[in-house]
Amino acid sequence: MPDPNGFIMQIAPAVQADQLRTGVPASLTIAQAALESNWGTSGLTRQANNLFGMKGAGPAGSITMSTTEYVNGQYVQMPATFRAYRGWNESIADHSVLLQNRRYAGVLRTDGRKAAKAVAAAGYATDPKYADKLIKLMDDYHLYAYDQSRSPDPAGPTTPAPYQISEADAEKLVRFLSAGWWAAVTPAGRAEFNRLANEVRAAAGLPGQ
Repeated sequence: MPDPNGFIMQIAPAVQADQLRTGVPASLTIAQAALESNWGTSGLTRQANNLFGMKGAGPAGSITMSTTEYVNGQYVQMPATFRAYRGWNESIADHSVLLQNRRYAGVLRTDGRKAAKAVAAAGYATDPKYADKLIKLMDDYHLYAYDQSRSPDPAGPTTPAPYQISEADAEKLVRFLSAGWWAAVTPAGRAEFNRLANEVRAAAGLPGQ
Protein backbone atom coordinates (compact mmCIF):
# COMPACT_ATOMS: atom_id res chain seq x y z
CA MET A 1 0.00 0.00 0.00
CA PRO A 2 1.57 3.34 -1.03
CA ASP A 3 2.34 5.78 1.79
CA PRO A 4 2.62 9.22 0.14
CA ASN A 5 3.59 11.19 3.24
CA GLY A 6 6.13 8.60 4.35
CA PHE A 7 7.62 8.50 0.84
CA ILE A 8 7.90 12.28 0.70
CA MET A 9 9.62 12.49 4.06
CA GLN A 10 12.04 9.72 3.10
CA ILE A 11 13.32 11.37 -0.06
CA ALA A 12 12.86 15.07 0.77
CA PRO A 13 16.27 15.67 2.43
CA ALA A 14 18.22 14.19 -0.51
CA VAL A 15 16.01 15.97 -3.04
CA GLN A 16 16.38 19.35 -1.33
CA ALA A 17 20.16 18.98 -1.06
CA ASP A 18 20.23 18.01 -4.73
CA GLN A 19 18.31 21.15 -5.71
CA LEU A 20 20.96 23.30 -4.04
CA ARG A 21 23.63 21.54 -6.09
CA THR A 22 21.88 21.41 -9.45
CA GLY A 23 18.94 23.84 -9.63
CA VAL A 24 16.35 21.10 -10.28
CA PRO A 25 13.24 22.09 -8.24
CA ALA A 26 12.59 19.73 -5.35
CA SER A 27 8.85 19.87 -6.05
CA LEU A 28 9.46 18.51 -9.56
CA THR A 29 11.79 15.74 -8.40
CA ILE A 30 9.39 14.57 -5.69
CA ALA A 31 6.40 14.67 -8.05
CA GLN A 32 8.23 12.74 -10.76
CA ALA A 33 9.47 10.16 -8.26
CA ALA A 34 5.96 9.73 -6.85
CA LEU A 35 4.36 9.39 -10.28
CA GLU A 36 6.99 7.17 -11.87
CA SER A 37 7.44 4.84 -8.88
CA ASN A 38 3.88 4.87 -7.48
CA TRP A 39 5.21 6.30 -4.23
CA GLY A 40 8.13 3.88 -4.15
CA THR A 41 6.06 0.71 -4.57
CA SER A 42 6.55 -0.12 -8.26
CA GLY A 43 8.33 -3.29 -9.30
CA LEU A 44 11.08 -1.25 -10.95
CA THR A 45 11.71 0.72 -7.77
CA ARG A 46 11.61 -2.32 -5.51
CA GLN A 47 13.89 -4.38 -7.75
CA ALA A 48 16.25 -1.73 -9.11
CA ASN A 49 15.89 1.37 -6.88
CA ASN A 50 14.86 3.27 -10.01
CA LEU A 51 12.49 6.06 -8.94
CA PHE A 52 12.12 7.82 -12.27
CA GLY A 53 11.69 5.17 -14.94
CA MET A 54 15.04 6.11 -16.47
CA LYS A 55 16.08 3.73 -19.23
CA GLY A 56 19.51 2.33 -20.08
CA ALA A 57 22.31 1.03 -17.85
CA GLY A 58 22.88 2.45 -14.38
CA PRO A 59 25.61 2.18 -11.74
CA ALA A 60 24.21 -1.20 -10.64
CA GLY A 61 23.51 -2.49 -14.17
CA SER A 62 20.09 -2.75 -15.78
CA ILE A 63 16.79 -4.61 -15.62
CA THR A 64 14.26 -5.40 -18.35
CA MET A 65 10.60 -4.86 -17.50
CA SER A 66 7.30 -4.12 -19.22
CA THR A 67 6.33 -0.45 -19.42
CA THR A 68 3.37 1.60 -20.65
CA GLU A 69 4.05 4.04 -23.50
CA TYR A 70 1.77 6.35 -25.45
CA VAL A 71 2.16 5.49 -29.15
CA ASN A 72 0.01 6.62 -32.07
CA GLY A 73 -2.73 7.94 -29.83
CA GLN A 74 -3.02 4.96 -27.51
CA TYR A 75 -1.35 3.40 -24.48
CA VAL A 76 0.58 0.19 -25.20
CA GLN A 77 2.68 -2.23 -23.16
CA MET A 78 6.22 -2.95 -24.33
CA PRO A 79 9.47 -4.25 -22.81
CA ALA A 80 12.25 -1.80 -21.99
CA THR A 81 15.65 -1.84 -20.29
CA PHE A 82 15.88 0.37 -17.20
CA ARG A 83 18.78 1.63 -15.12
CA ALA A 84 19.50 -0.08 -11.79
CA TYR A 85 20.89 1.73 -8.73
CA ARG A 86 22.36 0.80 -5.37
CA GLY A 87 19.94 3.10 -3.55
CA TRP A 88 17.34 5.84 -3.96
CA ASN A 89 19.81 8.69 -3.42
CA GLU A 90 21.82 7.41 -6.37
CA SER A 91 18.66 7.42 -8.49
CA ILE A 92 17.86 11.00 -7.41
CA ALA A 93 21.35 12.22 -8.28
CA ASP A 94 21.25 10.54 -11.71
CA HIS A 95 17.86 12.10 -12.43
CA SER A 96 19.33 15.57 -11.75
CA VAL A 97 22.30 14.86 -14.00
CA LEU A 98 19.88 14.06 -16.82
CA LEU A 99 17.87 17.25 -16.25
CA GLN A 100 21.02 19.38 -16.48
CA ASN A 101 21.24 18.37 -20.14
CA ARG A 102 20.65 21.30 -22.53
CA ARG A 103 17.45 19.62 -23.68
CA TYR A 104 15.93 20.30 -20.24
CA ALA A 105 17.28 23.83 -19.76
CA GLY A 106 13.79 25.17 -18.99
CA VAL A 107 13.57 22.93 -15.93
CA LEU A 108 16.40 24.52 -13.94
CA ARG A 109 16.09 27.29 -11.35
CA THR A 110 12.37 27.86 -11.83
CA ASP A 111 9.17 27.00 -9.98
CA GLY A 112 7.61 23.55 -9.95
CA ARG A 113 4.74 24.27 -12.34
CA LYS A 114 7.01 25.75 -15.01
CA ALA A 115 9.49 22.91 -14.52
CA ALA A 116 6.73 20.31 -14.95
CA LYS A 117 5.64 21.87 -18.24
CA ALA A 118 9.25 22.17 -19.42
CA VAL A 119 10.17 18.56 -18.63
CA ALA A 120 7.06 17.33 -20.43
CA ALA A 121 7.65 19.58 -23.45
CA ALA A 122 11.22 18.27 -23.70
CA GLY A 123 9.87 14.72 -24.08
CA TYR A 124 10.74 13.15 -20.75
CA ALA A 125 7.63 10.96 -21.03
CA THR A 126 5.28 10.01 -23.86
CA ASP A 127 2.11 10.60 -21.79
CA PRO A 128 0.39 13.76 -23.17
CA LYS A 129 -0.99 14.47 -19.68
CA TYR A 130 2.38 14.15 -17.97
CA ALA A 131 2.70 17.82 -16.93
CA ASP A 132 -0.88 17.93 -15.63
CA LYS A 133 -0.29 14.82 -13.51
CA LEU A 134 2.89 16.28 -12.02
CA ILE A 135 1.25 19.61 -11.20
CA LYS A 136 -1.72 17.85 -9.57
CA LEU A 137 0.68 15.98 -7.30
CA MET A 138 2.46 19.23 -6.44
CA ASP A 139 -0.86 20.89 -5.59
CA ASP A 140 -2.38 17.95 -3.69
CA TYR A 141 0.68 17.32 -1.53
CA HIS A 142 1.94 20.93 -1.22
CA LEU A 143 5.26 19.97 -2.75
CA TYR A 144 6.24 23.58 -3.47
CA ALA A 145 7.03 23.86 0.25
CA TYR A 146 10.09 21.66 -0.34
CA ASP A 147 11.68 23.96 -2.93
CA GLN A 148 14.89 25.63 -1.81
CA SER A 149 15.14 29.38 -2.26
CA ARG A 150 18.90 29.45 -2.76
CA SER A 151 20.03 28.55 -6.30
CA PRO A 152 23.47 27.10 -7.10
CA ASP A 153 26.06 29.58 -8.33
CA PRO A 154 27.55 28.32 -11.64
CA ALA A 155 30.82 30.09 -10.78
CA GLY A 156 31.02 28.31 -7.43
CA PRO A 157 31.14 29.80 -3.93
CA THR A 158 33.23 32.98 -3.60
CA THR A 159 32.62 33.84 0.07
CA PRO A 160 32.84 31.80 3.28
CA ALA A 161 29.73 30.54 5.06
CA PRO A 162 27.95 33.32 6.98
CA TYR A 163 28.22 31.45 10.27
CA GLN A 164 29.88 28.37 11.72
CA ILE A 165 29.23 26.20 14.76
CA SER A 166 30.88 23.14 16.25
CA GLU A 167 29.76 19.64 15.33
CA ALA A 168 28.76 18.99 18.96
CA ASP A 169 26.51 22.07 19.04
CA ALA A 170 25.06 21.13 15.66
CA GLU A 171 24.11 17.68 16.94
CA LYS A 172 22.38 19.20 19.97
CA LEU A 173 20.39 21.62 17.80
CA VAL A 174 19.40 18.87 15.38
CA ARG A 175 18.07 16.79 18.30
CA PHE A 176 15.89 19.73 19.37
CA LEU A 177 14.66 20.15 15.79
CA SER A 178 13.90 16.44 15.56
CA ALA A 179 11.37 16.84 18.35
CA GLY A 180 9.65 19.54 16.30
CA TRP A 181 9.70 17.32 13.21
CA TRP A 182 7.78 14.59 15.04
CA ALA A 183 5.31 17.14 16.38
CA ALA A 184 4.62 18.67 12.94
CA VAL A 185 1.31 17.54 11.45
CA THR A 186 1.80 18.56 7.80
CA PRO A 187 4.41 17.66 5.17
CA ALA A 188 5.18 21.37 4.78
CA GLY A 189 5.88 21.68 8.50
CA ARG A 190 8.21 18.71 8.47
CA ALA A 191 9.93 20.05 5.35
CA GLU A 192 10.72 23.25 7.23
CA PHE A 193 12.24 21.32 10.14
CA ASN A 194 14.31 19.30 7.62
CA ARG A 195 15.52 22.52 6.02
CA LEU A 196 16.52 24.05 9.36
CA ALA A 197 18.32 20.88 10.45
CA ASN A 198 20.31 20.80 7.21
CA GLU A 199 21.22 24.49 7.63
CA VAL A 200 22.58 23.65 11.07
CA ARG A 201 24.53 20.69 9.70
CA ALA A 202 25.95 22.88 6.90
CA ALA A 203 27.11 25.47 9.43
CA ALA A 204 29.13 22.74 11.14
CA GLY A 205 30.49 21.33 7.89
CA LEU A 206 28.34 18.20 8.17
CA PRO A 207 26.54 16.59 5.21
CA GLY A 208 22.80 17.10 4.86
CA GLN A 209 20.34 14.26 5.33
